[in-house]
Amino acid sequence: GENEAGLVITNYRLPWFDNKIPQDLNYALEKQLDFFVGHYTKEEKDSFYKYVIEHIPEFRQLPDDIKRRIFESPSYTISMVAVKHAVFNINDFEGKILAENEMDIIKRFARVFDQAYTRFLDLQKAEAQAREAQIEAALERVRSRTMAMQSSSELGTVAAELFAQMNQLVTNLWTCGFVLCEKNRDEDEWWLSMDGDFTRGFFLPNIGDYAHATLYEGWLNGDALRAVQLDGETLQQHYDWLMEIPVSRAIFEEMDAAGLVRPDWQKLHAAYFSKGYLVLITREPCGEEEIFKRFAQVFDQTYTRFLDLQKAETQAREARIEVALERTRTQSMLMKHSVEIKSISNVFHEQLLHLGIPTEFSYVWLPDEANQSHQFWASWSENEVGKDILQSKQVTYPLDKTEAYTAACFAAWANPDVILEEFIPPSDIAGFFGVWQELLAGDKKLKAEFFPEGIYYSEAYMRYGCFGINIRRKLSAEEKHILKRFSKEFERAYT
Repeated sequence: GENEAGLVITNYRLPWFDNKIPQDLNYALEKQLDFFVGHYTKEEKDSFYKYVIEHIPEFRQLPDDIKRRIFESPSYTISMVAVKHAVFNINDFEGKILAENEMDIIKRFARVFDQAYTRFLDLQKAEAQAREAQIEAALERVRSRTMAMQSSSELGTVAAELFAQMNQLVTNLWTCGFVLCEKNRDEDEWWLSMDGDFTRGFFLPNIGDYAHATLYEGWLNGDALRAVQLDGETLQQHYDWLMEIPVSRAIFEEMDAAGLVRPDWQKLHAAYFSKGYLVLITREPCGEEEIFKRFAQVFDQTYTRFLDLQKAETQAREARIEVALERTRTQSMLMKHSVEIKSISNVFHEQLLHLGIPTEFSYVWLPDEANQSHQFWASWSENEVGKDILQSKQVTYPLDKTEAYTAACFAAWANPDVILEEFIPPSDIAGFFGVWQELLAGDKKLKAEFFPEGIYYSEAYMRYGCFGINIRRKLSAEEKHILKRFSKEFERAYT
């Protein structure tokens, strides 16, 4: 910088090289010489300044008249005063030596500076200790929240806490998240922080884009940290690539609608853990990369906890499913006559509700092509005086394969491994319940006016027909699998 008097002040790093001048500077500091004067020939001086002008940017910026004076000077003298942390130099290009009183002034200034610099180091150490305490406190909050996780569904909440803590430590984050990777998979699962919450996981390719490919490569290689800086044309190419992917295009459109401006410079930092990496995007250079690595280590503990909870939940869920299936098996073993399908249908419906599948009504479809008929057994729940009562009814219809719903059933029956799932839109809901009118007669809630948003039906096929449910939403993959298992149980019971 430059002060009010026009004095230019700069700092630079002097690399070690084979020259008498830096050797004398180092000697004066090592020996803590009270005073030392170095006299150098024009050749030694010129060699020194040619090197530093070539290798040190600050010296290359010297005005031409000063450079000319340096190299035209026939001699060079440096007066040096060493203190604990520095060497004070007075350069002279005319061969003059400081007078004794001038030396004394330099010594006194050097001692005062040494006191000031010692104070600076003490403050720097105290600030570093305070910063370390702040970082460790933030990490401990994340660890504590991790250990408090009771459900795998809390992963997003814990991740939000992690990035809230990181935002308090790093002020220039644009966005952040975590990315889950797998070997031999050309896409990664991304979770991004949005308005203090997290987007549900979505997939982005790790091929076709330099930044994403580089970050994925770092995970494969077992790196601790990687960073990719993007600006200008490379950043625009990155944005163009993302806009070609529907899920990322939708996120950008949401950001645009919210008035959030995309940065014209960004740096993607990947701090790796065992299953992927934390991704932290800054809009300016960031010197906190060591913090990123420490948070990645803590998140590794978080994700391990998540996997443990997920495994325990899966095992508990499977146990509940097995209990539900066992109850249906027990009821099947008690069946003595075909008319007792009613009790089996009721148990199936009840167990689906116990498993958290909110079926409005469940049914069994049993076609009899030889007799040109098909039989339906339906079960549902009615609330009477605060208590759910299971209801069931059976109806046999003439078989008409030209009727649209029946034709769809037979087409699905030809591919029994596939779960048929169809949505009845609001415009067709009255006709849908009209088809079921006789079977559901007398029920108060199973009417078209109670389903203004439409309804889904899902059917799992087996040897004798299908087991199906009507529900207000789509089934998850796990729920479809459960429906298939119930269908197989009914097949065994009916056999």
